[in-house]
Amino acid sequence: MIRTPAEEILATHQNMGIMLLKTSIVSAIRIGEILSKQRDLLSDGDWMLWLEVNILPSISYESVVLYMRLYDSRTRVSDMANLTEAYRFIQEQRQATGPSAL
Repeated sequence: MIRTPAEEILATHQNMGIMLLKTSIVSAIRIGEILSKQRDLLSDGDWMLWLEVNILPSISYESVVLYMRLYDSRTRVSDMANLTEAYRFIQEQRQATGPSAL
């Protein structure tokens, strides 16, 4: 069954609660990849509309941003033990470099 990007994002997000910790990192990076590719296909206004219609409020905007940052840092976070460690790394990177818009 072929899923739309929104369907894959929502299904993967929901399944993360029951997956092993390591698998959750892979899933979070995959969600970030799909979101990033979808953003690249759309203009800024269309991107926000697409998020509002397809993703929000099932996944918070903060989580969307975090998933995309995990994808952007995938080479650094993919070997981490769990999502908490990966999130901490992302937060430390953001504090060191300053906030960036997505």
